[in-house]
Amino acid sequence: MPKHIIWSIIRRRREWFELAGRRGVVYACHYFGISRKTFYKWYKRYLASGKDPKSLQDQSRRPKSNPKATPKEVVALIVKLRKRTGFGPRRLQFYLQRDYSIKISVCAVYKVLLRENMIKRYKRKKKIFQSYGQYIKYPGHLIQIDVKHLPKRPGQFDSRDYQYSAKDVFTKLRFIKIYKDLSANNSVDFLNRTVVFFPFKISRIQTDHGVEFTYDMIPHINKIHPLDKLCKKLNIKHRLSPVATPRYNGQIERSIRTDIEEFYRRLKPCSSYYQLYNKLLNYSKYYNYFRPHMSINMLSPIQKLRSIPEFQSADLNWECYL
Repeated sequence: MPKHIIWSIIRRRREWFELAGRRGVVYACHYFGISRKTFYKWYKRYLASGKDPKSLQDQSRRPKSNPKATPKEVVALIVKLRKRTGFGPRRLQFYLQRDYSIKISVCAVYKVLLRENMIKRYKRKKKIFQSYGQYIKYPGHLIQIDVKHLPKRPGQFDSRDYQYSAKDVFTKLRFIKIYKDLSANNSVDFLNRTVVFFPFKISRIQTDHGVEFTYDMIPHINKIHPLDKLCKKLNIKHRLSPVATPRYNGQIERSIRTDIEEFYRRLKPCSSYYQLYNKLLNYSKYYNYFRPHMSINMLSPIQKLRSIPEFQSADLNWECYL
């Protein structure tokens, strides 16, 4: 409550006492439209404080205890999981219910994190545009592909590695592969492996305008890109996202951010490329088989695929990593 309103209330109650001193309590109560019980409640409080004006302001009526409050052991568990995983309220609520049989709302988890200063409130920015993605009807309808330039590992003196990623927009299944350099030949090899990895036919892929995917941004090169040749051979349409608009490739961009948060930031130093390869393979299996995704109602990607009748027994081909 603003201070000027608080002090206006205090001044009004002091006027009760001044008028009662001149004309009597009955007259003051009738004049101000209050009961004598209300008058004496505030007058006794005023005298008990030594006539401190601040005693005349309204006190908080908040209860000192809440029988519906989240138990302390649940709060401690939420804090522990948050520190260990960094997950948000929705995913923490899912794990609490699945692994610990604790039923709690997403809002309650959010409030616990807020009280523990483990989450920040961000101001929502007003969107200056509104765009809608293509409606995806079936697995393989659209595969988004992108590349992430990985930081150097401890003890690595040569150039940094590159992570190629392909994501099926319908099921959220992903294929990840690390290469030593960025080239059109590696893009061709990655797409060949991607086609074998997914248990469904790929109709269309979408990439940005990187030279590893297309020569459209290099006008003096008058030849077909090797990736386009492969797409024509496999009867796959190759769509390019608009220049400088990564939101059109948003699903693969978001999954790369997940890799950074849940894999690379927690990655222990790898002395060799093969150690990194094995850890990435285990992470990819976790991502596709066990990790719940909020965009598909907390299912794992393989569960989403197997929910379709014709893919009930489908599986991924992990030999593509060899």
